[in-house]
Amino acid sequence: KKVKLPPLVPAEEVPGPPTRTELTSLGFSSLTVADGPISSRTRRAAAWSSGAPNEGPSLAIVRPPKKSFPRHGTSNGTLAPIQASAHQSAKSPAASKAGHAVGPSVTREGEMLELLRRYDKLHPVMPAVNERRRLYEEAEALLDRHQVRDVKVTVRQAMEAAVAQGSCSSSGRSYWLGSATREPTLSPAAFVIFLRHISVAKQPRPDDEWIANRLFCAIDEDGTGEVSLTEMHQGLLPAFSHRLDLRLRWVWNMLYDQDLVGELGALEILRLLDRIPEGCRIERDFLGVVTLAAAKIDASKLRASGHTVSVDEYIRQHQASLHTESPDVLGLRRARGRTDMARLLRERERARGLLLAERWSSSS
Repeated sequence: KKVKLPPLVPAEEVPGPPTRTELTSLGFSSLTVADGPISSRTRRAAAWSSGAPNEGPSLAIVRPPKKSFPRHGTSNGTLAPIQASAHQSAKSPAASKAGHAVGPSVTREGEMLELLRRYDKLHPVMPAVNERRRLYEEAEALLDRHQVRDVKVTVRQAMEAAVAQGSCSSSGRSYWLGSATREPTLSPAAFVIFLRHISVAKQPRPDDEWIANRLFCAIDEDGTGEVSLTEMHQGLLPAFSHRLDLRLRWVWNMLYDQDLVGELGALEILRLLDRIPEGCRIERDFLGVVTLAAAKIDASKLRASGHTVSVDEYIRQHQASLHTESPDVLGLRRARGRTDMARLLRERERARGLLLAERWSSSS
């Protein structure tokens, strides 16, 4: 009995490399192919990931050359080698005119690198000077390595205590306190608890939240939403310095002039005065800035002067006065006496009224 066999299905021919017209129809604006054919799988992926027809992505495929040997069958049952396109080994006139090299040009690349090196030598790129980074380096140079290490240990212990207190479960506390190598990070909510633990009194204060928000925004320059131990150490080290001008400049940059402009105008001073909570630890210090601004605006009627207060003028005012001291933002010093809140409020309203009156009279 004869058995009828199914007909033989001819093997599919291997598609050759895609032409530039095919890639343009798929949405690719330029093509760089180096020594090797492109499979149908790559073409399907290119067609799937292509964008708009006019402005498509650029496809760059670099692979080592393959030897031509028979692998797949053809329709007549013979074996045929993989064919390579002529545009892979030579540039077409259209591609040369458009400036798109089909193959990598070592000479052209070397010329471009040499031009870039010569340009860098003639026009060096100077790094941007960060005032907070400069303050940290200056404070670190004034302290010895043991004092710098003690400050870092103090900051780390306060951070770990804040993270442990902010953790809801006991496993979270043991996770942070049980590891000596893990570097803690602080969120804005944990920064408020950090101020309580780093102060000498170890007691919460009504202005902790406002101070924490200002310090966190100044330290978190990248805007990631959390600060690491290294960022905290670099941001708070000038506050531990024994030099008055460094501490005052740190207060100015961290709390008053967070944009690091170097000066405050009358409008910025009024806005900051309205935002500072009553009885804040820096209120008395900032009222001196308000008084200095009002006096400078009054003097500008007689001579040409800007209605701004610079950080140097702020430091000179502190150094000239014998009865004022730098504000203790972190609570590193014990309070010498109780603050007269009624007198502070009167000074606040008087300074604000003077500044407003001078501002309105100058604008009218």
